[in-house]
Amino acid sequence: MEKTLLTNREECLKALNELHIPFKLYEHDAVFNMEEMNNKLKLEKSPLIKSLLFSDKKPNTHFMILA
Repeated sequence: MEKTLLTNREECLKALNELHIPFKLYEHDAVFNMEEMNNKLKLEKSPLIKSLLFSDKKPNTHFMILA
C-alpha cells in the first residue's frame, strides 16, 4: 500500500472517496469532553466515537486515533 500524506480536509475527503470508503460527515463546534459532546451533538443512530491526535518529535508527523 502506498503511503500518502494528507495535509488538509479536502485531501482527506478526496482520499476517502477515491478508496470508495463510505462515510457521513458531521460538522460541529469544538467540544472538549464527553458530557459536552452528548449535550451539543445529536447524532442519528451513531455509536460513541472518541478521537485522539498524537504528534511525533519529527516535524509534521501526526497520528489520529479513532475509537
